[in-house]
Amino acid sequence: MQEDQFEKFVRNNREDFDRSEVPAGAWDKIKEKRKPKKTRIIQWMPRLQQVAAILIIGLAAFGVYSMFKSEPEVVKTEESQLPAEIAEMDRYYEAQVVSAMQELDQTEGVDKELTADVQEELDILQAEKLRLFDELKNDVNNEAILQELIQTYRMRLEVLEDVLSMIREINEEQEIKNKENAISL
Repeated sequence: MQEDQFEKFVRNNREDFDRSEVPAGAWDKIKEKRKPKKTRIIQWMPRLQQVAAILIIGLAAFGVYSMFKSEPEVVKTEESQLPAEIAEMDRYYEAQVVSAMQELDQTEGVDKELTADVQEELDILQAEKLRLFDELKNDVNNEAILQELIQTYRMRLEVLEDVLSMIREINEEQEIKNKENAISL
């Protein structure tokens, strides 16, 4: 029934519709309302600085913890003094760490200070690994020491994977931003 009333209204006022002009600027107002909203651009340099600050704070906290921990000084243990299974595990994880470090070194746009911070954290974890090796020399079958050793390996890999992931995200966002800038030109 509403359609009939609408049609009747249009028929009765047809002459008025044909004579009326669209007000000036009406299309401009319509276009303005239909413009897409600008997307928020995330600045990655402050984010990278925040991550670097977190890494530095974490390293400092671990350094203070290690300083107050009453442990003997770490002496490098040779792999040949370890059981074959542990030596094999060490070779596997070390290969993973070396591979991730090479990827980090080859990634474009990586801040050298960030690489130094990552290396410093890896060195701390390496010292912890060597300390665990010394403990294993005295008690090879200690499951708790083996679990700590595995956790140390995993932490080293997680540090590298987290940094690489963050850098990849930053690079992808930058590429998208560059493409958007190229399109808008």
